[in-house]
Amino acid sequence: MKEILLDYFYYYIKWTWKILLKLFMNSILQSYMTQSFRKFVIQLKFTDQSLYLIPHASKLSSLQKLYLLLTYQKQGYCSPYELIRQLREPFCNTNDQLDVSEFLHYFLEDLLDLLPKNLQIPLERIFFDIIDHRQPTYRPQEKFLGIDLYFNDEEDNQDLYDMIRKAYEKEQIEFTCDRCIQKTDKVNKSQQLIQLPSVLFMIVHRFTFNIINQKNVNKSTIQSFELNLEISLINKNQIVEIVSMNLCIYYPYGVWVTFDDTMISNLEYDSDQLLKELIYLIYNIYMIYEETPNLLFYQNQSSQPLILNN
Repeated sequence: MKEILLDYFYYYIKWTWKILLKLFMNSILQSYMTQSFRKFVIQLKFTDQSLYLIPHASKLSSLQKLYLLLTYQKQGYCSPYELIRQLREPFCNTNDQLDVSEFLHYFLEDLLDLLPKNLQIPLERIFFDIIDHRQPTYRPQEKFLGIDLYFNDEEDNQDLYDMIRKAYEKEQIEFTCDRCIQKTDKVNKSQQLIQLPSVLFMIVHRFTFNIINQKNVNKSTIQSFELNLEISLINKNQIVEIVSMNLCIYYPYGVWVTFDDTMISNLEYDSDQLLKELIYLIYNIYMIYEETPNLLFYQNQSSQPLILNN
């Protein structure tokens, strides 16, 4: 039984080593095609006096020639035949089919041996660089619609919806507590979040703005508002089933909102559908104390968010 277990152990060790070796070879192959390495080779200047002193500098010129063909040639094919002939014995004369990653690994070893030290260092950084982080690292600071979604004390692998929900629940502004008269941010709030809809009912409010004291000039009178559905229609008798919401935007006089017409288009509702979709919106409009709003009906035509430009 012990011998059988040892056989299994050596068998798995052998295959584990092969897998690790294959992963290493594949990483070498991928590094050869990175933009940083290709740029490094293409920009090598053979007029430098130090390169004339390198034995078999044709390895560099052969690799440079191949990368130039791969980068700029619009048709035809590129062959690494010249590179194979630059390998050390016995690889340069064999007709055996070398694995691509093995061939590139051998070529890299030859290249590093031939290059002067000032060129070896940037090349080794591209292929073998290991960054020693002595300071703790955290996830990138992510933001969504201006909301900070970065929490060091939270678990990883959260989806965007959960991150936004937690950002809303956690107060990110420091305030003074009414009870203990101390500054704190330890307060939670609950808010039901919904997915962004494909249709946006946008209400644009215009108001008078005092530039000197940077304040809104409030109006004491309530202005009436009547919704003319016929003016809001584009095409009648077209059935569209779609989820919608409304958004209020406040802008001073003289500041206008423009839209990217390649991303959005006018909504096409008949009178009954539009009235049904706007019932909740109309009730809110009658409670508005600012001036008469302008209603804009837009539908998102792409996966990108709506763009607002001042």
